[in-house]
Amino acid sequence: MSSEYPCLLANVTNPLDIKRNRPCIDMKLIGDGIYHCHGGLDERNTATGCLVVLIIARAIQFVDRFFVIYRGNSRIRIQIADFPSGKNTLGSVVQYYDVNNINMNLIPRYRQVFHGMPSGFGFDHNLTQVPILAVLRLHNLTSFRYYILYIQPNKTTINITSTPQECPHSVSLVSQNGIPAAFQYHRICRNESLPVCFYDSTYLCICESNRKQAACFIHDLSLELCNLCVSGGKCIQEDRRESKDSICLCPRCYSGRLCEFNMQVFTFVLDSLLAFDKTSIQCVYITIVSILFIIGLFNNLCSFVTFKRPRLRIYSVSRCLLIMTILNQCALFFLLIKFLQILLGSTFHWSNNLSCKVVNYFLAVCTRSSHWLTSWITIVRLLMVIYPMMKITKNAATAIWSSVIVVLTLLILHIHETIFSKSIDEPDSRVALCAIDFAGQSIITNYNRISTLLHYLIPFLVQVISVTLLIVFTTRRRAKALGSKIKLIELLKKQFKTQKELYVMPCIIVLSVLPEAIISFGLACKQLHDWQRHTLLAAYLLSYAPQLLGFLLFVLPSSTYKREFSETFMAKTFFKRFFTQAREKYTIH
Repeated sequence: MSSEYPCLLANVTNPLDIKRNRPCIDMKLIGDGIYHCHGGLDERNTATGCLVVLIIARAIQFVDRFFVIYRGNSRIRIQIADFPSGKNTLGSVVQYYDVNNINMNLIPRYRQVFHGMPSGFGFDHNLTQVPILAVLRLHNLTSFRYYILYIQPNKTTINITSTPQECPHSVSLVSQNGIPAAFQYHRICRNESLPVCFYDSTYLCICESNRKQAACFIHDLSLELCNLCVSGGKCIQEDRRESKDSICLCPRCYSGRLCEFNMQVFTFVLDSLLAFDKTSIQCVYITIVSILFIIGLFNNLCSFVTFKRPRLRIYSVSRCLLIMTILNQCALFFLLIKFLQILLGSTFHWSNNLSCKVVNYFLAVCTRSSHWLTSWITIVRLLMVIYPMMKITKNAATAIWSSVIVVLTLLILHIHETIFSKSIDEPDSRVALCAIDFAGQSIITNYNRISTLLHYLIPFLVQVISVTLLIVFTTRRRAKALGSKIKLIELLKKQFKTQKELYVMPCIIVLSVLPEAIISFGLACKQLHDWQRHTLLAAYLLSYAPQLLGFLLFVLPSSTYKREFSETFMAKTFFKRFFTQAREKYTIH
């Protein structure tokens, strides 16, 4: 018996001159990764001086009506019918093998990967004969199920009907009696009630047709695995040299080519909503955000010159509003930078880890600091209505310390974003994304999900409760003072008119956040259509209305703040006519 393989040599001038270039190679060269032969490697042929005995030819043949396999014009096609792949199947790997009978290795010829379970698959090949063996592995996040699709040695044409035979792991078939598992493999085959194939981390074993012994072949299950995915996703691949041939099996509520996008409530990121749109659409959003930034800059500048006036800085609420005005403009600045970052990443493939960490971190901190300070201001105003003589609500130092505590706390609570944020290159496109990859750390993942939800819900609930209590307490106080002289509805209208600054700001803040909250809950863990993405983007931008319109929310509704602003340089320059009447009306005689 010879240990040679018949083929036309690839490294000679004239491979057809078989007298000078003997058409055989050593079997040890098969699978070494070097191109020795024309037309592919095929150790199943025989020629003079070359002989290969295939042990696998004695393996069991499977017959039934689930798989139809045929070959024609150098193609293999497999159609699947009525095969229960299971609800937990996230991805499939079809692997075609030949066998090296010298060292009993399975030689991978071709591999295909699919999301879910495909209804049909195949490939074009240039081999003299089709691969001997094809297997199917159905993957979920933590494990896989192993099936044999067909075993057909020495075939140039395949046209059969076959039942996929599941091959369990050998651990479930051997007894725990102290004997090494490998020594019990022949015993498995002799028990006809057990499956005809099984596997472990090293071998795929197939019982011979007479069920006397097992033919075990060395396979490498790690060849189909890769490490390109994030967020705990499982990576399977066709070719290790091409990252674009890989797919990621994502955990629930994660999406994206690399599982980089979190689709849970309030965890949508701008990259997932905008990065894959056309450049023209992205430019439209950049233009909108730029306009919002300019409007916000003007409004916040007007608010800043108002709240920094000496007569207002002695009050707690005014000091808080001054600090919040600065944070509002910072949030709008980082929002604009974030949109520009997405445009640069998707158009010019520009991004880096530092920019991702800085922009994501400070956008989250500034935005949420503004939300929490707004809630604090609402609480202080409520306390001023309930307890007019409370000193802590009028002390400017209270505002400074409370603002510092809020900002520092949020800086600490969001520190994990600087650690886990990173730039990711999409394998299939020239798009660079910013994503947060917690690397499968469930504690950090749960912390991020819970904290994000609380940062949205608590300020939102504080606003709703505070507005309700403000209306209740002020109306009851006025009702007691007036007795039954005025109707309740008329009293509410009068109260709202005289102290509208107490209600306008909380109401607008609640209304601006409400659409994003409703849409986020409704679309959580779902694949978004285009109109849903743009609706969510619009709701996201609407949630920045408090940062954008601080002057309209805090200054204009208040007669005191409006009078102070009328004395500033900006008011005299840009609002001279508007504030002429206000100055005359509120002049203290």
